Amino acid sequence: MLMDAKSRIRSDLRKCRLCFEEENTLIYIYAVSGSLKNVARTISDLLNYEVSMDDQFPPYLCICCCGKLLEFRAFKMKCDSLRETYKLLLKSRGDTTNSAEEKVDIEEGSPEKDEHVLDSRVVEEKSVFDNSQVRV
Repeated sequence: MLMDAKSRIRSDLRKCRLCFEEENTLIYIYAVSGSLKNVARTISDLLNYEVSMDDQFPPYLCICCCGKLLEFRAFKMKCDSLRETYKLLLKSRGDTTNSAEEKVDIEEGSPEKDEHVLDSRVVEEKSVFDNSQVRV
């Protein structure tokens, strides 16, 4: 009985850490060199998951999840860069009334809140991540 539990745990460790699927090709997230050397840190930074070698989660990612993670990292880096550029633009204009860091409290049901809500008809049902087009 104890042997079955141990073999089941070993089998579970050969799954993807994020989707828990069994795949033929898995990427070790704790690699110390090469282009995938920071995968564990990327998971921690982007998904806000605690990641350590002794956390009992599988130490692997499947190709699909790794690709999505790297794509999201590139998207986040682009957004962060553009945000910083915009903040510099505001600063150069001397615009302090519309600070990029300012938080606005919008009351429930106010016209300002409704202006920021996307109409559900705007986006097709296909996932935005599979490069589908957005209808207007």
